[in-house]
Amino acid sequence: MKKFLFGILCLLSIGFMNCDPEPGPGPQPELYNINLGSPENGAIRTSHTDAAEGTLVELTATPDEGYRFSRWTITGVTLSDSGANPVKFTMPASDVQVEALFSQITSALYSITPVDNENGTIESSHTEAPEGEELTFTVTPDDGYRVTSVEVNGEEIWDGDVTTVQEVEFAMPAENIEVSATFVGVEYAITVTPSSNGAVSVTSNGIDITKATAGTQIDITATANSGYDFLRWEITGVTLTDNTTANATFTMPANNVTIEAKFKEGTTPTFDPGVLFGNLKWATRNVNTPGTFVDSPEDDGLFYQWNRLSGWSATGPLESHDGKTQWDETLPGSDIWEAENDPCPEGWRIPSSEDVESLRAEGTVRYEVVGSNTVLTNIATEESIVIPRAGFRNYQGGSYSYGSMGYYWTSTKSTFYPNMGFIISFGSSGINVNSFDYISGGAVRCVQNNS
Repeated sequence: MKKFLFGILCLLSIGFMNCDPEPGPGPQPELYNINLGSPENGAIRTSHTDAAEGTLVELTATPDEGYRFSRWTITGVTLSDSGANPVKFTMPASDVQVEALFSQITSALYSITPVDNENGTIESSHTEAPEGEELTFTVTPDDGYRVTSVEVNGEEIWDGDVTTVQEVEFAMPAENIEVSATFVGVEYAITVTPSSNGAVSVTSNGIDITKATAGTQIDITATANSGYDFLRWEITGVTLTDNTTANATFTMPANNVTIEAKFKEGTTPTFDPGVLFGNLKWATRNVNTPGTFVDSPEDDGLFYQWNRLSGWSATGPLESHDGKTQWDETLPGSDIWEAENDPCPEGWRIPSSEDVESLRAEGTVRYEVVGSNTVLTNIATEESIVIPRAGFRNYQGGSYSYGSMGYYWTSTKSTFYPNMGFIISFGSSGINVNSFDYISGGAVRCVQNNS
């Protein structure tokens, strides 16, 4: 009846009125218990016995006579300062258990000194404390290091092997103490990729190793098997200043490394691996005596006259490989470089003038002048040949242009002048093909058709 009359009155009211009944109370937050321990030698007081999640709770510890407060422990709660009294914490969404630790007050306080270490840090919860006080040492290894032990006055109180922060608890003795820790560098693996063409040794201070700490000097040596030569190093995570020397050194990074030595078919007086330019393989070395290559790509080799098989010294006293000392100033009697007079080793031949185009193909060959040599590199494979600029001997045997130009015979007769053949010239401006007297002397760089 009362609700009915209330509705009538609302209808008869003049103006705008809020006739909704007042709302009731909403849902209440869940409360969690704050359970206090029963510590020895003191008491705990709390601002709440239960609280909702997020409530700020204050705790106060009161020590008994002759004792003092040391620290708090609260389940499910991490305090920024466990030694503060009073202390406040934010209530989690769970019951908590509060404990307070008290220690006896003695007349003597003893010092606590962490020992400095360049590979990590040690922090103590106290700088001084009485006998029996509970201490906490926080040990933090630097990056790249791990902690393996903690010592007090030289005696180990903790051992392990961790790279993370380690907290160690310790009861204060009746003496001053020094706290130290042993930090050991993290060792990273060194893996060698095996090769059937050679072997790799990895050492540090002359000792074979398979792992090392960051900063360690690592020495690596590649030894090629018979018939092979070392080519280059490929190492993950490491950049060598020169990856083409068989004996190299690097500093170990803070990560695992994999080492691989690349080998190539070796050279002999009659064998050369060659480098491919287009469809033509060019030898990496000049011709020495007929049928042989020089030992090194930088060696000049011997000079030859057109269609003749005597190899002459490139510089110095004039002398041929077969004992002649008088330059041959007669014409060879043929406009064809005959096969029996080709000084290239078996399987190789003197290039024709057309073959030179494989070294001049735009966008495929990089041309560089390095000292007294020309270096030609196949851009696609990054393989190179070295062309010594050894000059030439003129029609009377005189030596000219040594170190500034390299002159290399082709097997092609000059189409411009009689008694001349085309010769390849390598200089600072590039590669050219010129006419040269048959009786002049030039170097020979052989080619081989790619099969």
